[in-house]
Amino acid sequence: MKKLSTFFIYLFIVALILAVGYSVFIYVTVKPPLEEINSARESLASAKSKLAGRYANEKLKEAESLYNWSMKEWEKQNSKFFCVSGLFTHT
Repeated sequence: MKKLSTFFIYLFIVALILAVGYSVFIYVTVKPPLEEINSARESLASAKSKLAGRYANEKLKEAESLYNWSMKEWEKQNSKFFCVSGLFTHT
C-alpha cells in the first residue's frame, strides 16, 4: 500500500513538472504577431488616404473585414489561460 501511494506522489510531481514546463515553453516561444498587425493597420490607413474606397471599394471592405476579424480573434486568444494563449488557431 505504501508503494502505491509513493508511486502516485511521484506521478503527481512528474505531471506537475511537465505542466509547468509546457506553460513556460509556450509563454517563451510564442510571440504575438505585432509586426503583421501594425503593417496591416498602416496599409489600411494608407489605402483609405489614397481613396481606395472609390476605386477598389470591395477589396477595401474585404481587407477591413479581415482585419477586424483578426483583431477579434487575437482578443479571444489573449483572453485564454496563459498555458494555451499562444495557440493562435486562425491568426
